[in-house]
This record gives sequence, C-alpha cells and structure tokens, in this order.
Amino acid sequence: MTAFRTAVVDAQGRFDFGRFTEPFFSANLADAHLGDYVLGLRQPTRWNTWLRALRLKEWHFLSLDHTDIFLAFAVAQLGYVSNLFAYAVDKRTGKIYEWGARLPLGRGLSFGSSSIEGRTVWRSRGCALDIVNEKTAWDVKLELKDLSARFRIQRDEAMALVFPLSPDRAAYTHKEAGNPVLGTLQMFGESFALNSDTCLGASDWTRSFCNYITAWTFACFGGRDGKGTRIGLNLSGLIYDDAHGTSQENTVWIDGKSHRVGATRFLLPETKQLAKERWRMEAAQTSPGVRLELEFEPIGARREHVSLGLLASKFTQAFGYYSGSITVDGQTYHVHRIFGVAEKHYSRW
Repeated sequence: MTAFRTAVVDAQGRFDFGRFTEPFFSANLADAHLGDYVLGLRQPTRWNTWLRALRLKEWHFLSLDHTDIFLAFAVAQLGYVSNLFAYAVDKRTGKIYEWGARLPLGRGLSFGSSSIEGRTVWRSRGCALDIVNEKTAWDVKLELKDLSARFRIQRDEAMALVFPLSPDRAAYTHKEAGNPVLGTLQMFGESFALNSDTCLGASDWTRSFCNYITAWTFACFGGRDGKGTRIGLNLSGLIYDDAHGTSQENTVWIDGKSHRVGATRFLLPETKQLAKERWRMEAAQTSPGVRLELEFEPIGARREHVSLGLLASKFTQAFGYYSGSITVDGQTYHVHRIFGVAEKHYSRW
C-alpha cells in the first residue's frame, strides 16, 4: 500500500479531485466551499451547518459471501432520515431473511471522519451496528433479531474517488471487493466460521453532496475463480461518468490489487423484471488493460419505492450469481456462479 492521503478538502475549501489507490484520513466534505449552492450555503458557517448537513448524504454498504450464506447490509444518513437495511440469503435452501429500520432526522446513526478513521454506529430497537474504521481493516459487530455477526474485513488496495459533480462540489467514495474476512456469524441458532477460505467481503463507503436527482446502476461481487484466485468487482453507470459516459470508479481486484476498468455497458431487463431476468455487463479492452464479459442471474431482490412529494426513491438491489470472464493484462480469469449484487437506483433527495 502507498501512503494515505490527508484530506478530501484543503484549507481553502477546494476538493482534491481524482482517483487514488489509497483512501483519505479525513473525508471533510463539510469544509468545502460549494460554488453552485445559494449564497447563504456556499461557505460553511456556524449558522448554516444544519442546512448544509441536510444536503450531505453518506452511507456504508458491506457484503459477505460465505460458502453457505450471503449477507448484505447498509446504513445511510440522508439528513432528514437515517436508514438501516440487512438481508441474508441461505444459498443451501434459497430462503431470504430481511431486517430494516428507519429513524427521522438522521437520529440513531453517526459516521466517523472517513472510511479508515473513527466509527460508524447505529442504534435502534432490535438493531445495533458498530464499525471501527481502521487503516488495515473494518472491524464489524452487527446484532439483529436472530442474527449476530462479529468479523473483520481486511483492506486491500483501494478504489478511492473524489468525483466532481460540479466544478465546486464533489462525491467521495472508497470501495473494495474480494477482501479476506475473519470472524463468526450466527443466524437462527446456526454458527458459521468466517475465514479467507470460506468467505470474502466487499465495502462501499461514500460521502457526497449529491445532485438533487441522482441515478445509478451498480454491480459488485467478491469471490474466487476455479484456481482459487480472489476476484472483486465494482462497476457503475451514470453517477460517476465523465463527459464520454465512462464511469471513473470501475474496478476489478485480483488477489487484492486494483485494476481500472474502462467504459462498461450495462444491459438490463425491464424494471419489472430486474429480479427475474438476466443482466449483462461488458467492457472492451481499453488502455487500462481490462476486458470483461459477465452475466448476472438474479434469484431475488430487495426493493424500496418511496414517494414523498419533493423526495422520492426507487431502489432495486437484485442478488444472485455472476458468470463469465475477466481478462487483466492478458490473463483470463473465469467467473463461475460467484454470488453478488446488481442494482438500479433513482433518488430525489
């Protein structure tokens, strides 16, 4: 790993735009000068802190792919509401279990200063989550009804992106996938040992002064090919696209090393069929040296459709199996039924 970066925003309130292989100690977006906001919100003051906080969105999504169980969960702070969701898929039986909680005005949830500093904490009736953000790992304790998990996701080389949503406003995201996991999971009285032979993880930590209307497609998995190579995937569309329509966060990890992926095409079924029909993701050989052809076969989905006047969310996170091939610098890795997620999201927030 190379040296960590210091702060997303400098002392003059300017963003350090770019893509990096190490994350930032301080994701201090609240210190930024936001040139495209109304005059009273452009610079941080003691009087506008709460109004700017309503525009700042942050979330942490994690997933574990164990031989028998797939577990995914996230917490999100939207300013006017905080949200937790979790679901587990028993791959032996196909049974799906879901948990969730929502608290008004962002109560019950706090985030650390970055993905590698501080703690993320959620507290509500029947739901407790503690994530200690360390330089080398995420230390996680999750307690839900009939589910208890304590584990560490070891960090690999990062995909850290400070993306310009406008010349003076940004999103910061730190993502990794295919990471070793060590710990235990208990669910409905059954215990599962989590180690690098049985389980790999993925993480998405994001803090952003999002556009009022935000949409994205997203694909993620962490697993092994037939030879035991650790493979991680993070692809997106729309949200972090450059002027040519190429997402700046697309990444493949091979045994922990990140490789940039160029322009990727998502071929999605109709919205009503997102949890039933196959998706495709394709990236031609480009200057980063990565080519991929993947097919995603969903077996179910978590959905959330909310409409509250000026605020709305249409969210489908399908889960299922990826198959296909990924070629990195001339070496082809075959993906066969690696469990992961594929997502379509639209928000007015």
